[in-house]
Parts: sequence; structure tokens; C-alpha cells
Amino acid sequence: MNFGDVKQRLTDVYGGKDLSNDDDFYGRCVNDAYGKICAFKQWWWLETYTALTFSAPVVVAIPYTCIKGLTTVQPALAAGALPTVYAAGWLSTDENTYRISEIDTVAPYAVTLDTPFLETSGSHSINAWNDTLTLPGTFDRVVGMAPRLDQNVRPLAQVALSEIEAYGPDMSEHYVDVAQMFSIYRETEIVDDFRVRIWPPPDTPIDYIFRYRQTPADLSSDSDIPLIPVKHHTVLADAARMELLVVTGGEQQEVSYWTQQMMAGLDRMVRDANRRGKIKYRFKGHASVTEQALDWRMTNYTVGQDTD
Repeated sequence: MNFGDVKQRLTDVYGGKDLSNDDDFYGRCVNDAYGKICAFKQWWWLETYTALTFSAPVVVAIPYTCIKGLTTVQPALAAGALPTVYAAGWLSTDENTYRISEIDTVAPYAVTLDTPFLETSGSHSINAWNDTLTLPGTFDRVVGMAPRLDQNVRPLAQVALSEIEAYGPDMSEHYVDVAQMFSIYRETEIVDDFRVRIWPPPDTPIDYIFRYRQTPADLSSDSDIPLIPVKHHTVLADAARMELLVVTGGEQQEVSYWTQQMMAGLDRMVRDANRRGKIKYRFKGHASVTEQALDWRMTNYTVGQDTD
């Protein structure tokens, strides 16, 4: 059942009335129901993964022009431009180490630092390395992280960011083939996103498989298919119908009926998920499913907030 099919089922509420003029409104009902079902429990079907590549340290052969007190430095020649894979990494000179905030992809290929340059103005030799990457926009919570290698290696340990920061910014003496730990944190000063930082940083390029639970994007195209298992798609239709009846002032008896239908469907989904037990992925210790469910909350479309 796709997004268009679910919206079409809402026509039953009004005895087959054409809903085409109010398609956006009914789409909101479906997406609100979809979001609440996804947030109702830590469902196994919301787990996915991505490959994260951390680049090896690089020594830049072209000197950089740096001015004391400014937060931007730039290569003397275009050949010295830093690849964007180091955009959340580190830049160091002979004296200091700076966190990189941004790397321009057009001339003069300036690199923005998170603090003003501290040394004497002039040309400086630099090197760069990366221990931080931005996570996908759908990231909700981590399940596990492990290097993508042929060997049977252990997953990385998740630690607080403060444990990694305690080693300081200059990690050149700690370089290893495979990192030992990682931390997830939220970056809000530059852009609002989630990032992963590893320690120690690798001295060779290496991929890590990062498994996480996602917050699904809203359904938009009529052909979009919900992440909910196909056999439970009718639960989404029932939940959307209940949302629609509540916000349009449906009769209480009808609201109660579709509420019962939706809750019975959710109960079947929970039992189905519980029968799966702990999901045995490669990251065994990180893959257990939490069985705590959340209360269902109706949306107040007048003020755009949940109601009790």
C-alpha cells in the first residue's frame, strides 16, 4: 500500500467523497499517523546502515597563506586545496591544531577554522586529518559501528565525547589502522546535525559500517511506500482515518470504533516485533530492541501541537 492508496482509503470516511481538493490536508493526516506509529516503539524495521569513510592524514605540499587573527586560511596555489572529506576534521601547523569548520570548493579554496589563527602571519606548511563525519539527516539513534574488514573484528565501543576530547586535538601520536571507540554528538553552532567522532583517527583510509535507527521522512509522492511492514499497512490507514475523524469532528461512536481498530493493529505489530526477539546483527551487543512503547497522542491541527 503506497501513500496514494492510504489517502484514497480516507474517502470511506465521507462515503466516497472526492478528496482531491484537500489532498494536502489528508496527506498531513497520513503523515501524522505515520510519524506516531514510527515513534510508538523502537521498531526493528526502522534500523538501517550506511558506510562511513574516514580518510587518512594528508600532508599538504603547497603552503597556506595565514593571517593572525582571521579564521580563514587558503592555499597559495589551487593544487593545495583540501578535499571536502576533511571539512569536519583538523588542520595543524608546526605550532597549533585547529578544528576545520568549512572548506570552500571554489577558488581561492579557503578553509574556515573554528578559532582565529594564532601564529605569525605568512606562509605555513599544514597537514590535515579527519576523525569526524556528519551522519545522515534521518539519524535517530545509534545501533552499532564496526570497521568493514575481512577479519572478524570487534565493534567500536561507544563512549561519551568528553572521553575522546580528553586526549586533546593533536592525535598524530595515536594514529592506528582501526579506531577503538566512537561518540555521537549534536553540532549546533554551525549547522544543526548529528556527527560521529572516532578515536584514534586512522592512518589509512577505512570504511566503517554504521548501523542506526532512522526517523523516516514524510511520505510525499503518491508512489511512496511506508517503511512499515506490508502486512501492517492497514494499521496506518486505520490510524490516519482516526486522525481525520478526530480533527474534523467525527461522531464519537465512529471515532471510538476506528481507535479500537488502530490500537488492535498496533498490538498485532508489537506482538509481531516481540516474536523476533533480539535482532542478531553483526553488532550483537548493540542490537537489542527496546520494548517500551509510547502513549499515542492526537494532533491538535488548530495550534499544531499534540493534545493530551
